[in-house]
Amino acid sequence: MACQQVSDHLLLISNISYKESENLFYQNASHFGQISIFNFIQKSGMCIVCYYDSRCARKALDGIRSKSPLVNIKFTWSRFFSIEKIS
Repeated sequence: MACQQVSDHLLLISNISYKESENLFYQNASHFGQISIFNFIQKSGMCIVCYYDSRCARKALDGIRSKSPLVNIKFTWSRFFSIEKIS
């Protein structure tokens, strides 16, 4: 079984409340650092956020988990969410 490469810049956030606004979520996510890609999919309750700096992505992962324990957040595979596909 091949090992899949996980990006340390790219976060997949799911289980977001359908009442959450895209602008507010972007403001909260950008609090942790400069965002290169932001794709908010409200009808699915998901968001894909890519940070320029992996340290910012780590801070976002820890910060969002502590503020919203019901939200699922994890680093995701760049193979499935390549920059060309979502930008």
